[in-house]
This record gives sequence, C-alpha cells and structure tokens, in this order.
Amino acid sequence: MESFGERLTKLMRSVGLTDANTALLLNVSKQRLENLLTGYSEADMDVIVRVAEVFNVSCEYAAMLSDVPQVRESGNSKEIIVAEKISPYDGVIMQKDVVGTVFIDRDKMHGKDYFGFIMPDDSMVKARILKNDMLIVRKQHFATNGDIVVAVVDDGDAIVRTYNRTGNVVVLTCEGDSMKYKPIKIDTVETKFNILGKVDEVRISF
Repeated sequence: MESFGERLTKLMRSVGLTDANTALLLNVSKQRLENLLTGYSEADMDVIVRVAEVFNVSCEYAAMLSDVPQVRESGNSKEIIVAEKISPYDGVIMQKDVVGTVFIDRDKMHGKDYFGFIMPDDSMVKARILKNDMLIVRKQHFATNGDIVVAVVDDGDAIVRTYNRTGNVVVLTCEGDSMKYKPIKIDTVETKFNILGKVDEVRISF
C-alpha cells in the first residue's frame, strides 16, 4: 500500500518540483519535508490541505483516503477535512484521524478556515447534536458566551460543549443527560484550556 511520502514524491515528480521548492510551497522546513517523505513523521491537516492546493488534487487523495486525485466537486464549494479525533496536546488533526472530507459553500466561509469533526458522544442531544453527527467547525481560539465550541481541557480528548466565561472562569455546559455529563468549571489561570473552534453547522448522521 502506498504511503503518504510515496504519494507526495509521485506528485512532486509529476510536476518536476524539487525538495526545496516543495518545502517552500507547503510552508514547511526542508527537514519536515524530508521526514514526511521518509515516513519519519506524519502529515497533519495543514499539510494535507496544502498538498491538495499545491498539486490540485482532492483532500481525500492527499489524506490517503482515495486513489482518485480529481476533486469530486468544484464551483463555489470548498473541500474540508473531517476528523474523528483531534490531538489533545496541540489541537492538531493528524492524517490517521481523518475519516473523510465534505464540501461547504465558500460564500459562508468568509475567508475563515474550517474542519469537520464527528460528534464523539451524546452530551449535546438537547442542542440537537447527536453522537456521530458531523460538525462543521470554524477554526478559532476564542468564543462568545452561548457558542457551542470544540475544546480541550488539560490535554484530554476534544469535547463539544456550550461556552460561557466570566473573568478567568469558563464553564463548559453539556446539553444532554445531566447525571452523566456534568458542567466543567475551569479557572483558565490554573488549568490548561484550548478552544479549537466554534460549531457553525451540524450535519445529521443517518
């Protein structure tokens, strides 16, 4: 089975790009590119998206989910990555956690970056977000009270909750079974807390 590094090497050769030029176009160091080509390190979402853009292939192809390089849709839609997991340490989506792609309207994006995230549990059912629904998430590290966010607390798994903040205290509230899912109260001075994005849309899983 072809590796990411082998596929990237093939793409580079197909257009005659050198390692130096490829590193520049992908916005990575020469060492990072070498690590990607040899399999020493894994591609993340940003690299996957840049490979798709630079070589004019689909994100699915760049993420090793398809052997068909052509983008399935075009026009005014943009392909974004959908993940089932997000790194708890830095909020990065790695290639192994990408489960597919989806298309969203460019006009609704307003130049912002988005990703898709599979809802991991039933903590937000009262907000009409069910387990395995696809969330279209705007990448940002801030939120307004009442926003539904994807966040990480103390290097735990990414969670989806309603955000409220007063001073240094953040409360992440579930919209599900209150016995099973308790509000999470965070002192942002003492506790590591990272907002990965705001949920803009929910696509129901059938």
